[in-house]
Amino acid sequence: DADPSIPLKSDDLRALGVSPERARRWFVENFGMTFAEWLRRRRLGTAFTRIREGSDLDDVAVGHGFESHSGFRDAFVKVFGTPPGKAAAGQCIFVSPMESPVGRLFAAATEKGICHLVFSDRGGLEDTLRELASRHGCPVLPGTNPHLDRLRAELTEYFGGRLRRFEVPLSPHGTPFQEKVWAALQHIPSGTTVSYQELAERIGQPTAMRAVARANGDNRITVLIPCHRVIGAD
Repeated sequence: DADPSIPLKSDDLRALGVSPERARRWFVENFGMTFAEWLRRRRLGTAFTRIREGSDLDDVAVGHGFESHSGFRDAFVKVFGTPPGKAAAGQCIFVSPMESPVGRLFAAATEKGICHLVFSDRGGLEDTLRELASRHGCPVLPGTNPHLDRLRAELTEYFGGRLRRFEVPLSPHGTPFQEKVWAALQHIPSGTTVSYQELAERIGQPTAMRAVARANGDNRITVLIPCHRVIGAD
């Protein structure tokens, strides 16, 4: 990750004392993709960011481990569906695992904010990546952006007992009703709980308790949108 432009091959991994098979398994478990796919998308993610920042296309292609300009273009089109020259108007989702005292988290962010944060021990990361790409209509790439960097810092403060309210921007993606419930969840103070019935009343739909419970379960930004603060009336 320190230098994704290096095109590591199987022999390079063996020289580092890591079997290619083990690397493949670890990356599928932790990123939802093989090491080779992670490396290729990591390089493309860095290239995408540089293009968005105004870097010259030739410099980007040469500086990110691609053997030729045509190879870079083909790889870019395969992932983004558009040539590199049009990247300035494009979007992508960056994903990154994050450690916490209660388990490893898997985070994702668009340029608008955090759009996904779940515990990675749930499994099914490959399905998660497909769902994210489909829901937001853009490719998913390993890497980071300012929102993920801020999230990492805020999670450290939160789990250290020094932060009560997150400030990192969020970008949830759901139905109008789901987003209404998720917005209400964010107003439940730290250290307190409410019932599903009370939450339904807070959004002005007291008879929608079951729908509120379903929306609560569909929350895909755990911790930040605190669905864990809603409990049964008993």
